[in-house]
Amino acid sequence: MMRQATLQTLPSFQTHHHHQEQQQRVPSLTKVQPTLLSKLNTCLQLGLIGSIVGAQAPMLSGLVGWEDVVYGLEVAAVGTTFGSFLQYRAIFARQRSGQDPLSPQRA
Repeated sequence: MMRQATLQTLPSFQTHHHHQEQQQRVPSLTKVQPTLLSKLNTCLQLGLIGSIVGAQAPMLSGLVGWEDVVYGLEVAAVGTTFGSFLQYRAIFARQRSGQDPLSPQRA
């Protein structure tokens, strides 16, 4: 025996209104300014991409030590990425606890 598909009715105004109330209760995202470490990380990542692409150029591919430059940028980019993560995590933790994320921490 084959089942017949049933049509679902459109949500009522009350259901739509309830959905809007739920959306209003969700805490809004706070605007976070990029930190200096995060900006440095972006520069390092762009430099790393440029150095990898540049390494394909015939002029640069034969340079002695080019691999060391790329490796150094890799290590620096990884370090600043992890440092940025920790920094933003601390900012969000202070925001959650109600402290101003820009004020100095009290001992």
